Amino acid sequence: MLTEKIELLKPNMYKTPVNITSSFIDAAIEVAINKLLENRDRLTTFTPPETINYKYEKRDNDVEWTSGLNTGVLWLAWELSGERCFYDAAKAQIKTYFPRFEKKTGLMNHDVGFIFTPSVVADYKLTGDRSSRELALAAAEHLSTCWSEKVGYVRRGMGTWPGGYRTLVDTMMNIPLLLWAGKESGNDEYTKKAISHYNNTAKYLVRADGSTYHHFQFDPQTEEPVGGLTLQGFSDESCWSRGHSWLVYGYPIAYSYTKDESILDVYRGVTYHLLNNLPSDYIPYWDLIFGEGSGQPRDASAAAVSVCGLLEMCKYLDDGDSDKEIYRNAADKMMKSLIQKCANLDSERDGLLAHVTHALPQGRGIDESAIYGDYFYLEALLRYKNPDWKMYW
Repeated sequence: MLTEKIELLKPNMYKTPVNITSSFIDAAIEVAINKLLENRDRLTTFTPPETINYKYEKRDNDVEWTSGLNTGVLWLAWELSGERCFYDAAKAQIKTYFPRFEKKTGLMNHDVGFIFTPSVVADYKLTGDRSSRELALAAAEHLSTCWSEKVGYVRRGMGTWPGGYRTLVDTMMNIPLLLWAGKESGNDEYTKKAISHYNNTAKYLVRADGSTYHHFQFDPQTEEPVGGLTLQGFSDESCWSRGHSWLVYGYPIAYSYTKDESILDVYRGVTYHLLNNLPSDYIPYWDLIFGEGSGQPRDASAAAVSVCGLLEMCKYLDDGDSDKEIYRNAADKMMKSLIQKCANLDSERDGLLAHVTHALPQGRGIDESAIYGDYFYLEALLRYKNPDWKMYW
């Protein structure tokens, strides 16, 4: 739990604004859209989370948690470009979510939100498709059963397996499905569960200094707290960059629904911890334990996710709020670095965003592209192109 007042240790990095021009953003959008158009043959297929040698394999919409982000890339590309092929491809993908939900393929865990929000919820928000609305509401109901009545959090998995009695930082990007469903259906049980979850995320996953655990384990029999651990970070006591970024974006999404003022202090703590541990080019290493010149792989996706979160939170802060200036300047500097140093310009490589590290301890996707990196990079570009953009989450 956050108990310290987190100070910004390198204020000069974030006090000076950087000019992000519309032409700069438009040029980056053009590069991204052209790369997607060059790969038309795979627009209607799905991919694993990460590339291998900067190539995406093709697969069906089956077990991956990232499927929704595949479809989300298409919706974002359609909004950015107006190209009908992206709309048609997204609609073709949407059809595959109905049988997947019916069979519950890869849906017995907390990642139901990642799968259905940037895909099926987005379809309903963008096109008004009522069948997608009903599917998304059914998915929210399914996610709500992945619930700990005793503690009050969305569990990692359904059933009684020991690994299921965990909460993850990742889940903060899954509970927006519950927040949306609560608002859309009028069933505030979904909203109550989401609020309980983000409060318990602050209690168990956010450390005193604003850093975060990846997982927090509860005893499978008693559900008493056991302790924090990691799967994809450097160590149980380090701070995995992308996992941390899920909170940098997840809390502003929650705030957009609830306007819960208690979120703001938690958000400042986790955000300042990120900003205090960015290198001079603003692209984090794969774990925030590593500092300037460490030579460790970067994770550009953590920067892209964080840009989206920072821009979202800025919507709700008064112009005189000093945090708003810091958050906006940090977002601009990360975005500029993403475009200049991480946008994939190699025509022989798939993926829009380079220098993503998927799961270094497992030896997967080190300095590659990843579909979630592509998604959040496009979303960040769209946020700059259209500051009034209505998010899918």
